[in-house]
Amino acid sequence: MTKQFNIAVCGSARVGKSTLVNAICGSEVARTSSSLCSVTDEMKKYVLNRACPSANNTASSTEYSITIWDTPGIESWTKEEVEKHFTKIMLESTPLCMIYCASPGSFARLDHLKWLIETCIKSNIFCAL
Repeated sequence: MTKQFNIAVCGSARVGKSTLVNAICGSEVARTSSSLCSVTDEMKKYVLNRACPSANNTASSTEYSITIWDTPGIESWTKEEVEKHFTKIMLESTPLCMIYCASPGSFARLDHLKWLIETCIKSNIFCAL
């Protein structure tokens, strides 16, 4: 039986979310650009199927599937837009982990990040900043 895990990658626009997805996947699966224009305009998923050898050195292994969700960047930082954006991500991807990406000079409101972290905790979602 294959175990299924979902990871959502989110954050502001143009901070390298798709680049991180490519690094996690080990290949250029997500389109990226060095321009100031956002590339990802809808949620996209990339599936990694793997197997992990058993701990007791038997021939069996555990198969697992990790789905990495690349999400559009947050353009509007109003409370309503941020909550709507992250709620949509959580409902569509049902993540085990939500990775919030930022880069030097990127914009984020701390009260909105606090809401995101609290929502992840309530929903039993690991949140990495």
